[in-house]
Amino acid sequence: MGPNKTTPEVALLPDMESLNLDDEDISPSAIRAELKRTNKTLRLSAIQKHEPYELLPYQYFPIKVLDHQPPLFMYGLPLDLEEIRQYIRHPDSSIPPEILDKGVMFQLYIFVKHLRTVFGLPNAVLPWHIARCDNRLVFQMMTNYDTRGITEEEVEKVIAVCKQLFQRSPMWYLSSMLKPKRDYSIPESKCLE
Repeated sequence: MGPNKTTPEVALLPDMESLNLDDEDISPSAIRAELKRTNKTLRLSAIQKHEPYELLPYQYFPIKVLDHQPPLFMYGLPLDLEEIRQYIRHPDSSIPPEILDKGVMFQLYIFVKHLRTVFGLPNAVLPWHIARCDNRLVFQMMTNYDTRGITEEEVEKVIAVCKQLFQRSPMWYLSSMLKPKRDYSIPESKCLE
């Protein structure tokens, strides 16, 4: 399952322009048609089919006025343990290679500390989680429920650093922390009130 390549590379907020409602056409039938199209993408099978995402579509962000609570997504850098160890072994790495003799949790602790410095985010928490789709560790910068922890400028810097050091960008992953529901559809009654 590869990343969704149809979306722009850098964006924090949902792409509201992908809504198919013209300003002139907000009739109940147009709303129903758009809702039907959107709800097809809110089934767990559809969500997982395109995971991970470079840009998270608008329907995967909470919509308070509709009481819409999609599954939890995390935005972060995906790496597996061997990639982290290769990075530590690299001659340009400032992480002492002796930490490879320590336990995995200590290695991850030192690596996260190092990432905060490299990213220029000394106070960032950067928790890590295991991605459902490919079992990589995802070093999380934000979620679809909380995008306030990091500015757009900081994200752009992090993306540049990730491309330089790891030849990849952060992505949006479905969280492995919660058991997802099969369907996150928005009820028609919420949209036509």
